[in-house]
Amino acid sequence: MVRQPRGNALLVGVGGTGKQSLTRLAAHMCGYKCFQIELSRGYDYTAFHEDLNQDSVFLFTDNQALDALDKSYISEICVFSSPPELVATVMESICILFNTRPDWTSAKQVLGDSSLMKKMIDYDKACKSMCLWVRAIDLYAHVAKTVEPKRERLKTAEGELAKVMAQLQEKQKALSDIEAKIAELQAGFEKSVDEKDKLTKNMEQTQARLKRAAKLTTGLADEQVRWAESVKPGENVLADPYEIRQWNECGLPWDNVSTENAVLVTRGRRWPLMIDPQEQADRWIRSMEGRNGLKVIKLTDPNYLRTLENAIRIGTPVLLEEVGEQLDPSLEPVLLKQTFVQGGRLLIRLGDSDVDYDKNFRFYMTTKMSNPHYLPELLSDVVKLEREDLEQQRKELIVDINKAKNELKVTFAQISKQLAEAEQTEVQITTAREKYSPVATRGSVMYFVVATLAEVDPMYQFSLKYFNQLFNLCIKNSPHSKDLEKRLEILLKSTTSTIYTNVARGLFEQHKLVFSFMLCADIMRQAGAISAADWNYFLRGAGGVDKERPAKPDVPWLTKTVWNTCCDMEDVLPAFKGLCKDLMSTPVYCKLGRWEVNVNPSNPGEYPSRDPPAPQPCTGRRGSPSHHGTLG
Repeated sequence: MVRQPRGNALLVGVGGTGKQSLTRLAAHMCGYKCFQIELSRGYDYTAFHEDLNQDSVFLFTDNQALDALDKSYISEICVFSSPPELVATVMESICILFNTRPDWTSAKQVLGDSSLMKKMIDYDKACKSMCLWVRAIDLYAHVAKTVEPKRERLKTAEGELAKVMAQLQEKQKALSDIEAKIAELQAGFEKSVDEKDKLTKNMEQTQARLKRAAKLTTGLADEQVRWAESVKPGENVLADPYEIRQWNECGLPWDNVSTENAVLVTRGRRWPLMIDPQEQADRWIRSMEGRNGLKVIKLTDPNYLRTLENAIRIGTPVLLEEVGEQLDPSLEPVLLKQTFVQGGRLLIRLGDSDVDYDKNFRFYMTTKMSNPHYLPELLSDVVKLEREDLEQQRKELIVDINKAKNELKVTFAQISKQLAEAEQTEVQITTAREKYSPVATRGSVMYFVVATLAEVDPMYQFSLKYFNQLFNLCIKNSPHSKDLEKRLEILLKSTTSTIYTNVARGLFEQHKLVFSFMLCADIMRQAGAISAADWNYFLRGAGGVDKERPAKPDVPWLTKTVWNTCCDMEDVLPAFKGLCKDLMSTPVYCKLGRWEVNVNPSNPGEYPSRDPPAPQPCTGRRGSPSHHGTLG
């Protein structure tokens, strides 16, 4: 009540019940100052208005009204012979309270009583409270008659308001749905406009292309007939159903890829190399060329060049099987078809002799490697960095030779000497370039080791571009030397160390040792320190689990597995000849750095022979009286 604007309250109760204390407490809790008006004779409306301007709670008691009552006020009332109606009503009420007749004569007697003020102050408070209660009930009845209809109207209005608000929410929801639909339609409209603009742009671009195409077609109309005649032979060659069916009958698979590959094999200008791990191409060539006297050779055959020479001379096909990553240089004239005419004969240089070349000769090559690691060309990069003058001179000579060969028929007398000198210079440059081939070969070997790391973990992906940049940067930053042999040694060590360091930085710790082993093993394999037989045995063992082996000696320190392994190594690897005999008489061990493995006891008393020879260092790969080695 105190916090409400213009709030007021009437507190009813007998004296001492805490009405004033309650008022002061409420004012303090609301943060107001309690102000009590002091009524006096001179207190008028103006003074009351000034008091109202204060931000305070006003406290006014009934005793203050009696204290402000002056005897002069009573004297003024007594002079009335016929008082005003309101004055008469008030005096009649006072007469009733003092138990006298309610008329003006009795009222004047009451007013003339000198103890009237004291009687009024000491008047029974209970009567006062009941009077106040009666007035409050009367006020409540008046309010109830006035307010209750308003409450009913308020309740009705609130019900109507709830209905209206429900309708409003429904309309708002419908409006939101409509706005969402409008937004969707707007988005669709904008998308359609964008597509329309895009299609318009494409249409304009297509129309421009059509105009240019029409001009080009008109300009090339004369070529149409010639092109059509040129295409017909090609169509007949590439799509001859009879020949394709013959290929299929000879073992060629029926799919389009195999057919296209067969066309390339039979119609290509160069001799084909077929990646054939399943030997499908091998069987097809054997069946197709078998009726033509096919000769099958391998690079490991001792007389394969003699067989190839006879086939070239009489014009029979040759199949070279199991091609590795490198070919014999003596095959280069055959692969490049370096034929020449001498004395009216078509010849080719094979080895040290000139062989008659029959145009019916055909040459096929197959490899069982599913992913041959043919070395990338790093020699040009090495020579470019080490001898830029040689590489530039080589490029200029290639251009001069090609230009001279193109002009040979026209100006033969003038340029034949220049052509011979240029070709001789090219041979010298090629010889100089080949001196750097060990560095390029080492780089190629290391690249394929790095590329193979993806099989260890798919995360290890290193591009050839990154490898080349790293390889070339290492060559640029390595120490220089005028001594070629020393320079090559520096390059080999520097490139190997740099490639290993940079690649190992991106590997997990447990894979760094694997990478070191792979790199070391491939370098040794390329150098010939590890033979193909050694490597295959290391990877796969000897095979033939059920083959017959010598009986195991009856000694407690030798297991069946170790004995069988030693027997297999002696049979497969020439370097271990006599291993089983030495195993029973000489200490055999292997030491790699700090790691040492003992195959048999070091105590002579545990051997069947009482006086075994003293162990001696291994001096070669082909065996010695003792089999042990040390690798630091």
